[in-house]
Amino acid sequence: MRPAYHISTRDARASRRRRDSIRRRQREALTRSLIDQLDPKYRDLLVKRELEKLLLRARRSL
Repeated sequence: MRPAYHISTRDARASRRRRDSIRRRQREALTRSLIDQLDPKYRDLLVKRELEKLLLRARRSL
């Protein structure tokens, strides 16, 4: 018989995914908040550069 505190591997993975999902949402919210504080000129430049990086990564993976 398993101890009462035993967590199955499947439950542990599900818990980790939920925790990672929460952390990702918090990180995204913080990122949006920081970007919103930037001057619009710099915000546009930052967004443009990040989009260019994403496109380059996508092309490399093809």
